[in-house]
Amino acid sequence: MKFNFYTLIGLFLTCALFAGNKTSLTYNATIEGKQILTPAIAETPQINGATIFGVRPGKPIFYHVAVSGSKPITYAAIGLPVGVTIDPVSGWITGRAPQKAGSYKVALMASNSKGKAKKN
Repeated sequence: MKFNFYTLIGLFLTCALFAGNKTSLTYNATIEGKQILTPAIAETPQINGATIFGVRPGKPIFYHVAVSGSKPITYAAIGLPVGVTIDPVSGWITGRAPQKAGSYKVALMASNSKGKAKKN
């Protein structure tokens, strides 16, 4: 196994640091007195995917619409080029990009029993 010079120096310094530490290292995994700051996931759908997506002309398209929220979610899209479709159950956009290069503005939509979301 090969180590470069900087890796060996790093290992040496780490060992020297812990060898000189006379106190024991402990980890307190309790959550008492601590606060969870991460917000809860909303039940309404939220589209989280990329705003710009590109494919070369004539090539296959495989794009999954990333959505958070309560399942089941129904997916839809407006403005897809001819030959490209979205699966309303899985959220996969598939097909083949048009032979002529160009830009397409697509509106993505997601809905569930709690609400709807739209992303242009």
